[in-house]
Amino acid sequence: MNTLLEIAIKAFQQGSDNFGEKPTGEAHELYYSKMLKSWHLSLILDQGTAGVGFYQEGDRLRVISGHEVFKAEITTEIQKELDNAIICEI
Repeated sequence: MNTLLEIAIKAFQQGSDNFGEKPTGEAHELYYSKMLKSWHLSLILDQGTAGVGFYQEGDRLRVISGHEVFKAEITTEIQKELDNAIICEI
């Protein structure tokens, strides 16, 4: 997995928030919550959207889609995406 979008799609497909919807391969902007100290990506589905959360633990991300689905390594490419997230106070 090379991008947060790819990680998010895999997490959604394996997560407990999936009720048969299909990801389109697109997502809204990546947000970072200062209050929660986490990132959030909303996947665009064939019928609506679904959120996937990312929490940093050292050099890995806990990937959440209804529950913790797996952990992913923070590569140089992933770190660039995290650094470019839109920062929110909440």
